[in-house]
Amino acid sequence: MASAPRPGWSRNVPREPPCARIELHTLSPDDYVSWHQWSEQMLRSHRALKCPACGRYAIWVPLGVVRKKRRGRLTRYALR
Repeated sequence: MASAPRPGWSRNVPREPPCARIELHTLSPDDYVSWHQWSEQMLRSHRALKCPACGRYAIWVPLGVVRKKRRGRLTRYALR
């Protein structure tokens, strides 16, 4: 006998629509071990920026590329 799913849990969770500016996203490896090695290296040498279209932290720029303050906020030259 199959148990009923918990309230609020669904197997048919809708997928998020693809990002309109996917070309800005940095590609990452697909397999588990490679992704973790890649992410450790990226955390040491890059900074994650939020995508202006989808709001995910999917854009990685090298440290030192994005560092100009204007009105108290960092300007992100890499996204323009």
